[in-house]
Amino acid sequence: MARAGAFLFASVMSVLVTSAAGADRAADIAEIHLAAMGGATHVRALGALRIKGSVITTGGQTPFTLLAVRPNRVRMETQMGGRILIRASDGVAPPWKLDPATSPAAAAMPPAAAELFLFDADFDDPLVAWQDRGYRLELGTGKDVRGRRLLQVLVVRSLTQNITVLLDPLTYLIAYRVQQLTAGPQPVELVSRYDDYRPVAGVLVPHEVTLFVDGELSQRATFDTVEANPPLPKDTFSLSRS
Repeated sequence: MARAGAFLFASVMSVLVTSAAGADRAADIAEIHLAAMGGATHVRALGALRIKGSVITTGGQTPFTLLAVRPNRVRMETQMGGRILIRASDGVAPPWKLDPATSPAAAAMPPAAAELFLFDADFDDPLVAWQDRGYRLELGTGKDVRGRRLLQVLVVRSLTQNITVLLDPLTYLIAYRVQQLTAGPQPVELVSRYDDYRPVAGVLVPHEVTLFVDGELSQRATFDTVEANPPLPKDTFSLSRS
């Protein structure tokens, strides 16, 4: 009986040591990732972006302007059929939308649409300042994608909200982000693929983002211009400015 107890204790300790080592390795990857992006000083200095580009779907190509401010304020203006569709969030109140084709007044988004809109609303990626944001990192086993073995890190944000990031083992930049959305009638897996990293104010920023929904290609966004720290009115993201 004593031997069984000793074996159980040793097994538990082995799991704890392995888990701690994995967490340390995940933290190391996050540090290398931050340095690869441009370093903490440049990342902190970049607090806002104005992005102009196009979204390509099966329905065609649609121009857009995206405004984003740390930590999670975002405003998307899309040109559709001669009108401008606006979607925005101030990071506090529920996201809202304004579509002149359906109503002259802005309104809160339905929960499923709001969750989808906020899927990638955080200004910083999940590995940046993860401790300050109350996240926990776990090292994954890695994943083979398109002929490459990618580094895998699980970002635990809460008991029910986790994000998996896959990083290029050579550049330590994020290649994919995987997350489950649950606001709709059934869970949906969203996968963002990040390509064409270019420097913006000393920080490498992807200029092409492809979205897959439950394994199917949904849309691809390409960025024509990315402006760092543009001047923005304080109420850019509030419902009152709509």
